[in-house]
Amino acid sequence: MESVLMKKYGHIATDTMSVVVTLTPEQQAAILFASDYGLRQVDSQTIAILDSVMDKLKDYIHP
Repeated sequence: MESVLMKKYGHIATDTMSVVVTLTPEQQAAILFASDYGLRQVDSQTIAILDSVMDKLKDYIHP
């Protein structure tokens, strides 16, 4: 069964993609915190930082 994600974005996603992005120390810390403690523990300021990282990645995946 195809996931909801692939139904919505499968036509955009490639098989495999390598991406290099530049991250600020604050962005790195936000990623590490979210990974260590989970997204449910992330405050609104950290979510904004994580959103900025996702924006960078999205620009590479689908400019």
